[in-house]
Amino acid sequence: MKKLLPFSAKFAAAIALAASAALSGCVLDKEPLAMASAVAPPDDPEVAHPIVVSQQRATMDVFPSAGRLDEREYGRIKQFVDSYRSFGSGRIIIAAPSGSSYGRAMADVRKALAAAGLHGYVAMGTYPSTVEG
Repeated sequence: MKKLLPFSAKFAAAIALAASAALSGCVLDKEPLAMASAVAPPDDPEVAHPIVVSQQRATMDVFPSAGRLDEREYGRIKQFVDSYRSFGSGRIIIAAPSGSSYGRAMADVRKALAAAGLHGYVAMGTYPSTVEG
């Protein structure tokens, strides 16, 4: 006489196959070094400690109204000078597009810088305009 089991062998094999397929997604990264590098810091100091100290050029666009600076622009220049005193060094260059009529505004910027105490650090010049007209 044949004994009946609650589950057939085929059903048990199907369950085992489904369980192994489901658990196969739980495998860790296939490369053991990937896990080690996630835990240990890299050998390159620039990667391990990404703190960079460098000099960068700071720029500020000034928008004159009717060829002169308004109070808002004077306030922005003062903020720029405060930041320059805290973090800046070197020469400040006031430049306007060549052939423009910003001479008066450039002089106003220079006066605002001088009023803030920056006298010997200021140069004036022009640059080629990219706008044709």
